[in-house]
Formats: sequence, structure tokens, C-alpha cells
Amino acid sequence: MATSESSPLKVEQEATTETDYSDLDKISTEMEQELDATENSDSDLDEISTQGVEVNIAIVGKAGSGRSSFVNAINGERVGMASTGNQPVSYSRSANPNINFSILPNINQETHPAFKRFLESVEIEKFDAFLFFTAREFNQWHSIFAKKVESSNKPFFLIRAKIDGDICPEEEIDEGKMIEEIKADLADNLKVHFCDGYKVYLISNKHPDKWEFYKLAKAIADSLPSPQKKCFNRIPKDLKELIVWQEFQSFLKETDEKEKTAKIARIFPSVRDMKQLFSKCGIAGMQRMMNEKLEGWKNVKINLAILGNSGVGKSSFINAIRGVDDGDKEQAAETGVTEKTKTPASYGHPTNLNIRFWDLPGIGTPDYPNLPTFCQKVHIEKYDTFLIITAKRFTEYDLQLAKKVESMGKSFFFVRTKIDNDRRSELRKKGFNEEKMLKKIRDDCVENLRNFSFGEEKIFLVSNHNPAKWDFHRLEEAILEQLPAKQKEALTLTMRTDSKVILREKIKLLKGMYDDIQGNQVKYQ
Repeated sequence: MATSESSPLKVEQEATTETDYSDLDKISTEMEQELDATENSDSDLDEISTQGVEVNIAIVGKAGSGRSSFVNAINGERVGMASTGNQPVSYSRSANPNINFSILPNINQETHPAFKRFLESVEIEKFDAFLFFTAREFNQWHSIFAKKVESSNKPFFLIRAKIDGDICPEEEIDEGKMIEEIKADLADNLKVHFCDGYKVYLISNKHPDKWEFYKLAKAIADSLPSPQKKCFNRIPKDLKELIVWQEFQSFLKETDEKEKTAKIARIFPSVRDMKQLFSKCGIAGMQRMMNEKLEGWKNVKINLAILGNSGVGKSSFINAIRGVDDGDKEQAAETGVTEKTKTPASYGHPTNLNIRFWDLPGIGTPDYPNLPTFCQKVHIEKYDTFLIITAKRFTEYDLQLAKKVESMGKSFFFVRTKIDNDRRSELRKKGFNEEKMLKKIRDDCVENLRNFSFGEEKIFLVSNHNPAKWDFHRLEEAILEQLPAKQKEALTLTMRTDSKVILREKIKLLKGMYDDIQGNQVKYQ
């Protein structure tokens, strides 16, 4: 459950005061500074508004369920070990001591009377939210405790930690399928100890950029009253970036006008200056201006062609670059080594269907025996950029296609996939050195392309199952840089990525949105 709060902009519906806009340029830099400033770089206004405010979070679970590691991860610094005694152990972040995480005594396989005494000793009213952790399944003690918390009208969250522990980097597994299996097992588990309708957050404390760590942090913040929420949101900048951009994507998907108005404040960091804008042009005018800007880029069409032979990882790449799990039955491109593509197949981005990724048939097949036939049948002129994929060596057809695309003045990229498989094989050898392995693969690709004068800058080494490693982010950034301005803007705002370069570009685009609002405010008075 989450505590409701009114929009911070609600009071501005009747504002009519004339405002001085001389310092509005400062606002356009605030989100950029979030990436570079230290954690105590919040505005003076926010500092004053959170003075004396405390946030107390109770963390519940068995020993070894990932509680202390979670405190480390969300604080961005090292703390001590979890409680093993009879008293809660409290940790607070040095940059903001008003946020306290209390790791309660372990919930192990105790007798019911012992657990009852423990539960009676917990001062539920002193905590703002409760986090229930497990590294495998929830048990009756979680359920009994959670029901008591719920009866006290306190928010609580169910968390399955150590997801990274289910993924062995030395084994080939379908991560999407594995996640679906974990969710199915948890659903059965909840039917026994809870009931349907409860959300379980899947997280890794070692990799807060993956799975649902940022969704959990956002949900905790949203469950708190306004002062505590503002205080809790002073979290490490890497996590804050993920939450900010998740908020932005959610905003774009909303259709309810009142909800849109409420969420504008979450996009722009200074509520005070947004109030000034509202006093000038009103809520209706602000909504129209935001809609003009936002809907404009969503109408831009982009077609990205994905090319390569059977088994090179085209489908997995299409899923990875769209942020879709291979196991997603509704949105994922079907994966497998058998050639699935007889005709071009398109996959829209989950948050923007005008951005489409096309899985094209391989050249040299009976239906597409040569380059001219291929270009004619797939209507090569319709695509905006081309990603040529291989898991070993690029073929003569790949190189001919690149030359053809180059002659059309369009961008193309050579993508060498399955680097994780190469690493797994090399790990078995004595004296394994990852840098040497990557250099050899890259050098082999350069030699493969030498006769066509394509250099190293066109080559990207990626793993579709681990896009945070190797060249995946560099590839995303390169694709954006080669697109025309309008398409670059649309793809930047759509992409699901934790690339710092792209996040910074999103901030610049938000600055542009703000400038549009400032420049057009008189128009909508």
C-alpha cells in the first residue's frame, strides 16, 4: 500500500502573480548536475523542507537473505553485517543521517511462541515502511509479520534478493526463461502464505542497475508521505538516474491529464520554478505545451535493419536493444538457431511502436541468392540504419551490403555477438586474460574487413545476454550519433539503457523541452 499525496502543483491552478524569469536558465542545468554533483547537492529549498524529517525503514528476513547487502547497495557505501541478536541494528547514510535502515533480528525456523514474543517486541509504529527479504521463498513468519504490518496501515514490500546467484556466468542459460520460472515459483509460494495480488521485487544487490532494484526504490519512495519521500529520494546518483528516467518514460505513457500534470514536477527538478511557470501560463497551457513537445518526437518513425545468417543472435540482439527478455511471450523476438526469417519481420519498441527493429533474411539463401535481389525484395531504401551481425566472421555478402549502404549515405555497424560464449571457452585455458581475448577478436574482425577499408571504429563486440558489458553501450551511442536530429531525439528518449552518455543526452533534451515551454508561455496565456 502507498500513502497518497496531492500534486505539488495543485496550488497553482489559481495563481496569477507576475513572475521574474531572469534566472530560469539555471533550471536547465540542474538535471545535468545530478550526474556530476555529490549527494548533498540538493537545492537550499529542498534542504530546508527536509530538515528534521526522518525516514525509518525496517528490514525483515532470515540470515543470509541479502538484507545488509541491500543497505550497502541503496546507500552506495559499505556498512556492517546484519543483525544476529535480539535487537534491531540501525544504519544511516553518512550523507543523510535522517534515513535509517533497521535490520531486525533474523526470522529463522523458530517456534511459534518465540516468534510471537519477537513480533510483540517490534515497535511497528516507529517505522515508515517494511521490507521483507528472502533469497528463495517466503514462509509463515513473513506472512504473519506482514499481516500485522498491513493491519497497522504501514506499507510493506516483498523482495526476492540474490537474483544474480541464480545466473551462473559459466553456463549457457536463457535468462528471460529463468526469471519467468522464478516468478512462477514465487506466485505458487505466495498462494500458500499470502494471497494473489502481491508484488514481489526481483533484485540483485550486486547489480542494482539490473532487474527491479530501481522499481523497488521508486515504490518505497512513492509509498511515503511527501516530506519523507523527498528525504528518501536523496539516494546515490546512479540509482537516482534510473528512477528519474523510469519516471519520465512512465509520464509519456500516461493518458490521464490530471496524472500528467502531477508528474511534471517529477521531471523538472525545481518545483519552485515550475510554480512560477504555472503562474504565467496556467495548467491548461502547460499541458498543451508539454503535449506538443512530447507527442512530436513520438510521431517520428525509425526503421533499424538487423542482418546476419542463422544462429548469429539476431533475435536476442533485437530483444536486448529493446530491453525485452527473451522469455517475454508477448514482445520478444523468437530465439533459436533455426532460420526463422523468410521475409522481413519487424518488432516495435515496447514504449514507442514507431521505432521498429527489422529482422531481415540472410543473403545467399534460395529466396535471396544475391545482393541485388535482396535489396529489391526487402526494399533496402526504407531503412534508416543497418546493423550487420555475426558470431564469428563477416561474410562477403555482409561486406558487399555495407558498401551498398555506404553508397546510399546511410549508417551501418558491424556487430560481433556472443562475446560471453568466447569468454566462457577461454576461461578454461590456463593464464586467461580477457583483454588479450578481446584484442584478438577485434583484430580478427579488422583483418576480416581490411579489403573493404572498414576500420576498428565500425566494429562492436557485444553480448546480448549482458548488455552492460563490452561494447553494447558504445554501439547504442554510435547508432544515435549517426541518425538525423529528429530521429536521434526520438530514439534517445525511447531507449531503455543505463549508458551515462545517453542519460546525459536525455537531460539535454529535457532542457530543450524546458526552453520550449519558456519560449512559448505567452502563446498560451
